[in-house]
Order: sequence, then structure tokens, then C-alpha cells
Amino acid sequence: MRILKVSPIKKTEYKVESIITLLGQGRADKGLFITTGKFTQDAIKEASRDGALSIDLINGDLLCDKLKEFNLGVKTELIEEVTINPEWFDKI
Repeated sequence: MRILKVSPIKKTEYKVESIITLLGQGRADKGLFITTGKFTQDAIKEASRDGALSIDLINGDLLCDKLKEFNLGVKTELIEEVTINPEWFDKI
């Protein structure tokens, strides 16, 4: 398996088709595109287009879910909040 590393970018828009093109030039078998934001519908269509190189898209929500699932740098706590209803107790 060949791996093509693409450095993090700060540009808010980077076309998935550009990544697919880079992967093809590097003769990669599969790609992984991770963002803390969201992918446009066009990006999702391009990544799943017939004939396109296989690329998995990981958006911010899925990234957070995976970090929690595998306990990678995050801690999850469930907190129960109880609120007293004084009117109910006044009627007793």
C-alpha cells in the first residue's frame, strides 16, 4: 500500500477532486480526507463517484465520534442535572 501525505492546510475550501487527482498521481489505492468542518454535497458526490479513486471523508462530527469511541485525547462524562420544583413541595 502506498501512502500520500497531504500536509494540513488552513484554506477553508479545498476541492475533494483535487485530492483525488493527487492520489491518482501518487498511485495510491485509497484516500482519507479529514476536516473539522463539513463537506459540501458536491464533495460527497465526487468522493463517491463511479470511477473515482476510493476516498473516505471524515467530517468534524464523525471525527469527534471516533475520538470518543477510541478514547483518543478526550474524556467523556455524563452529568445528571437535577432541578428542584419548589411549587410541588409547597403543595404537600
